[in-house]
Parts: sequence; C-alpha cells; structure tokens
Amino acid sequence: MKRPMAGLTLYYLAALASATDWTLSPIVVTGTGTAALLEDSPVAVQVLDRTTIENSQAATLEELLERMPGLQLKQTHGQSGASVMLNGLTEKHVLILVDGVPLNQANASGVDTRALKLADIERIEVVSANASALYGSAAMGGVIHLITRAPMEPAFEMGIQVRQAEADWARYPTQTDVDAHWAQPFLGGYSATSVAVTRYAGFDSEPDTWAEDEPHGLGWTLSQSWRYDGDRQHQVTGRWRGMALTLPGQHALTANPNERRTLEQFFSGQYQLEGEASRWLFNGQYASGLSEHDRLNTPDVDLERRYQAWNGAVDARRQTHWWNHEQIWGVRLSAAALAQQKIEPGSGEVDEIAPSDQVSLELYAQDDWFVTDRVELISGVRGHWDPDFGVFLAPNLASRIDLSARQFVRASLGLGYRVPDLKERFYEFDHSLYGYRVLGNPELQPEKSISAQLEWVLGDFSIEGFYRDVTDLISTDQVGTDDGGVTRHQYINIDEAEIRGVNLRAKTELGAHRFMAYGQWLHAINALTGDALPQRPEYLVDLSHQWSFHWARPQRLQTSLKRLGPQFYGAEETLPVDAYTQVNVSWGIELTDRFRLNAGVDNLSNVQSPSGGTADALPIRGRTYGVALRYTH
Repeated sequence: MKRPMAGLTLYYLAALASATDWTLSPIVVTGTGTAALLEDSPVAVQVLDRTTIENSQAATLEELLERMPGLQLKQTHGQSGASVMLNGLTEKHVLILVDGVPLNQANASGVDTRALKLADIERIEVVSANASALYGSAAMGGVIHLITRAPMEPAFEMGIQVRQAEADWARYPTQTDVDAHWAQPFLGGYSATSVAVTRYAGFDSEPDTWAEDEPHGLGWTLSQSWRYDGDRQHQVTGRWRGMALTLPGQHALTANPNERRTLEQFFSGQYQLEGEASRWLFNGQYASGLSEHDRLNTPDVDLERRYQAWNGAVDARRQTHWWNHEQIWGVRLSAAALAQQKIEPGSGEVDEIAPSDQVSLELYAQDDWFVTDRVELISGVRGHWDPDFGVFLAPNLASRIDLSARQFVRASLGLGYRVPDLKERFYEFDHSLYGYRVLGNPELQPEKSISAQLEWVLGDFSIEGFYRDVTDLISTDQVGTDDGGVTRHQYINIDEAEIRGVNLRAKTELGAHRFMAYGQWLHAINALTGDALPQRPEYLVDLSHQWSFHWARPQRLQTSLKRLGPQFYGAEETLPVDAYTQVNVSWGIELTDRFRLNAGVDNLSNVQSPSGGTADALPIRGRTYGVALRYTH
C-alpha cells in the first residue's frame, strides 16, 4: 500500500522511470484526487493508455468506450452519437472530465461521445463508484477522465483511418478520420497542437426509402495548449470543436420526406496553475447550435431553432499532510446560462427559453488516512449550494484493507446527488417530424442516491458487488398527444429506482497471449412500479484475447466477444430486445519504426438494428471494416 507522498514526487518518479529500464504501475489521479500508483489505489480505477487507444483504432470517445469492458453505449433517436451507461446509471450520472474540467454542464442535456476526438488524449481513467463527494453533481454514477498529452519533447504524428459498413456500399467510405498532433518548444515551455476531422458519409440500410439511419456531414476538433514547468506548472488550453450534420427522414405520421440539419460549435478555454500542494483551475465555454427541420415539399424551412449556452467555473484546491493523513480542501464556483429561439414561417422569431441561468457554490474536503501499512481509510464530504434548490451534502467513506501481498478488499459507502440541468427544466426537444416532443419541467427536483460497493481482489481476479438506491430519478414519460398525433413526453421525477449488480473481472498472460474476461449481472427497476428500467441488459459478458508476435515485423492480433443479455427499449417494458453477441477482430503491424498499420472488422457477427435504432438498442451499422495508417516521429 502506498504511503503519503506529494503528487509531484510521483510525477518525477514516473518521468525517471520512463528514462530508464524501470517498469512502474501506471499513476492515476481520478480515484482520490491525488497521484497514486494504480496497484495501490484505494478506489478501483480502469486505465486506457495511449498505446491501447491507438491499437483500438478508435477516433472518438464513443468508439473507444464501445470496446471497454463494463461500459455500455446507448443510442438516442434524433441525436448524434451515443451516451454512456455505467453500472446501470446513465450519462447524466457519469461525469466526463477533460483535464479536470467537467463536460457535463448545467446548460447541456448530455455529452456527445462521438464529438470527443482522441487525437490529443494521453490516457483515460474510469471510476465506476459514486464520486459526488470529490467531484460533485453528475458524478454519483462514476467518472470518465480524459487526460491530454503533456508535451515534454518535440514530437509529430499523423493518422488516417477509413471505415466501410457492409450494409451500405453505395456510400464509400462510411467514415473517414484524419488527425495530427505536434509539439515543439515555445516561450520556455512546450506548445502542443492537435487537429482531428471526421467525414461521415451517412448510412442507409434501406436505400429505397428517403429516410436514412445516420446523418452525413463533418465533425472536427482543434486544440492548442502551452505548458511551462518551473517552480509551478502553468498550462493554457483552447479548444474548438463542432459538428455539421444532415439527416434525411420521413415524418413518422404522414411519411412526408424531410431533412434535419444541425450545426453545433463549442469554444472553450482553461488555465491551470499547479504547485506541489495547490491547484487553481479557471475555465469557460461558449456553445451555439442551429437546427433546421425542413419538409421537402414546402418552399421554406418549416422550423428553425437556435440556442446559445455559456458556462464558467473557478476551482481552487489545496493538499495538506499531517502524520499519516493526506487531505484535500477545495472550493468551486460555477455559473451557466441558456437561451433558445424558435423561427417558423409566418410567425417570426420567438423566445422558447428566455435567458435562464444557474449558479452554484461547492465546498469539499477529503482525508486519506493510512491507518497501518495494510489499512487505508478515506472520508470526504461535499456541500453544494444552489439558489433554486438549496443545500445538499454528499458524504462518502471508502477503505482498502490489504490481506496479503496479492489480496485486498475495497469498500465504499456514500450519498450522491445531481441537480437538474437547464435543458431538463426549460428546453423543448421538438422531434415532431419523428412523431414526438420532449418537454422540460421547471418543477423537477434534484436526484439523490445512496451507494455502496464491495470488491475483493486476488491478483488479476476481482469480484465486486454494487448497490444504488436513487430517489427522484429523472426520466421521461408520455403525458399526452398533440393534434396530428404527435406524442408529448416530459421529464419527471420517478419516486425511487433500485439498481444492484455484480461485476467479475479476470486477466492472465501466457507467453505472447493475453486473456481478459469481464461479466456483469444487473438488476435495475423502478421501485414504485416494479418495472425494469429501459436499455439496461440483464447481463453482460466480455471476453478478449490479444496475441503479440513477430513475423518479419512486430504484429498484434486481437479478438473480442461481447454478449448483452435481454433488455427493452421504451417505457413500461415495451419493445423487448433479445440477447445478442458482437465479435470484433483487429490486426496491427509496425511497418517501420515510424509507420504502423491497423486493420479490423467491427461487429463481425453482423448484429444490426431492424429499426435503424428507433425501436431497439441494437447496433445501427452492422458489420464494418476498417483500416488505419499512423506515422509517428
């Protein structure tokens, strides 16, 4: 078990190891908020390093998480990309961070994982336990932390990848990804630039109809950062990302052809000042979006919506050490605003959402007590004040007990919370062309949870049980039908949801072969009605095998199998989905010291949604082929 040491000590130890022949366990920061060796962490953390990211051939966070054991991605009809499901809780309860900055904002309905490019990501850390005490609202289901590359020396790399869906050869290629990353000395430090562009050709499993299953268009990310390491570390980062997509469709009721065109852009900046015992983090973001719903048999655009969103935050944190204790003290002040306009022919522009804002003040503290060489106890609490909802407290207690050199137990118990975002309270998701609307609800109350986890680890095997009791869980329910047959849904608080399950993990290496296995059993119900919660498989099994070999050049062959149990789509256990199995195969070769080639087949078993993702949780594209080439210097 690790002893208390400053974060920079571990940082320099890792840097020294990389310059020698030492092999250290990865260093993680997300579980406890301080640097710790992965093998010593009192909180379970999964790590995907840069090599794993590149070998996966994933260009976006969505594609990478699809391959990660224990995570499920679910499609949301009418929205691009997929959202995350972790241990039975949705993307609204799983906080996604980039270098410590939350992407789940009070004026956003979720995080589009397809829009998050991986060109400048060094590693990803995933915590599946309740983390509200350390990370606040939206972390009661866990944390996914994207950590960008820290430029330490001049570097350049570039990659291109093409993919083709077997079910739609008329559009070639289905998806093209190009990215580049370079770093160079600048003003006494290092400057790093990353750019990634994705071209979507669209996807249509039924070319005889006007409607298509996936949009066509572009997605892009441009990021620029500068880092200086002196007595204190300074880092400034700016990002611009966006998507411009068009989705042909047919009215759900009249079958009239239409198009939905969207343009979304996000501009963000942050400054981080970090010393050995303190950190200041300033960040801000502006987002704008335009969506057009156009029936093709009319002369004008039938419906146009624009939105603008602003948010900013200041987070200050300090570490202290006393005897066998390591403490974190912090304060976070954040604000967000949202406005939305609607334009219809003959009606002009109207404010659908008058400018609305939300502010919060959060204070948090954590004590990491090394009771003995074998026992570690972490206690923490977070206080959250919001003028609309008052004060919430989220205490948490976690522990690790080493039973032997290869065997230990980890446990945690705590309260979590999530404040409704502005879109859930005021926004209108108008998909009338698809036959439904989703309305905001100003009367929503914050969600609250009691969470417990217990894990036993023996070497490379672990078994974990988890339990969550969520009160006032926010979901959608049908509340009526408009003239013309468009169903009307609204966000509501479910009285109580109960989620419990078991996770099994195992891995082993036999020479050049590496085997991994993961299994999950899940029970998630509405405690009021007894109905199962939608899009939550009863079980999940994930098996993978990687073979590293050398025939002329170093090569790698990886096969994975994922089986998802029965689930259903929609409310009140309607639209059942049978169990299904997906198989992925990939091969990689180092052509030279600087060029690497990867090729693979995703969804070799060719499981495909018969409804284009509108009435089931099955994959939309089916079997997909891919090839990628990367140059590193």
